[in-house]
Amino acid sequence: MALWLLGFCAALAVFLLLLYLIVFREATPRKKAKEEDGDAADHDRPLNQEPWCPQLEVKNWKEVGLFDGCPWSFDGCGSAQEVVERIWKVPVCKGLQGGHEALLSRVKEVLVARVQLVVPKEVYFCVIYQLANGSELFGGPPTEHT
Repeated sequence: MALWLLGFCAALAVFLLLLYLIVFREATPRKKAKEEDGDAADHDRPLNQEPWCPQLEVKNWKEVGLFDGCPWSFDGCGSAQEVVERIWKVPVCKGLQGGHEALLSRVKEVLVARVQLVVPKEVYFCVIYQLANGSELFGGPPTEHT
C-alpha cells in the first residue's frame, strides 16, 4: 500500500510541476509584451495628438497674416463681403456670377483653415464661408484665371 501512495504523490508532483510551468510560460510573454509596449501614456493620448494625424488650425480672415505661406492676403478688407470679393477675384466669369452674388448676400464670416500633414510634409489651405443661416461652405485654394 505504501508503494501505491508513493506513486500517487509522484504523479501529483509531476502534474503540479507541469501546471506551474504551463502557467509560468503563458504569463512570462505577456509580461514581456507589456514592457515592450513602452510607456502607458503613449496609449492614452487622444487620436488628434498622434504624430501622423494632420493638424488643423482655423483662424478668422482678420488673423490670416499669422499663417505662413497662406495664398490669400486680406489687407485693406473691412468686411466678410470684401474678403469674398478678394477670394473670388472680381470680375467673376459669367458662369459663376449667380453663385458669387448668392454667396455675397448670405455670407456672415470667412475663416481660413490650414491643414499640416506630417507624412508627407505638406500644407494645404481652404476657406470656410459661414452663412447667416448657420451653415458653412468650403472653398479650396485659389486657381489662376485662364
